[in-house]
Amino acid sequence: MRRVVAVGSLEGVWVDLPDYPGDNEFAAMDLLRQEFEGHFGFPWLAVMSGAGGNFDCYKDWDGYIAIRDLKKCSGLLVSDLKGKTIHRIILG
Repeated sequence: MRRVVAVGSLEGVWVDLPDYPGDNEFAAMDLLRQEFEGHFGFPWLAVMSGAGGNFDCYKDWDGYIAIRDLKKCSGLLVSDLKGKTIHRIILG
């Protein structure tokens, strides 16, 4: 079973990702970082876990989310959330 390690409030969603240049991985990564910061207002390297990865790690992602007020929630299992009045759950 997977444990829920944190809960928070959805702050933003970015799904209208740019068209990346297909022949230059470095240019594509630069564009992703610039557009990410433009959308969320925070630098890519400051907020992304594993941000140092190359573009190949992110090229197939369909979008990004921002969570605010993130709080640890120790001991809670995903199965504990079933049947509760929870409207939006993001697992990842």
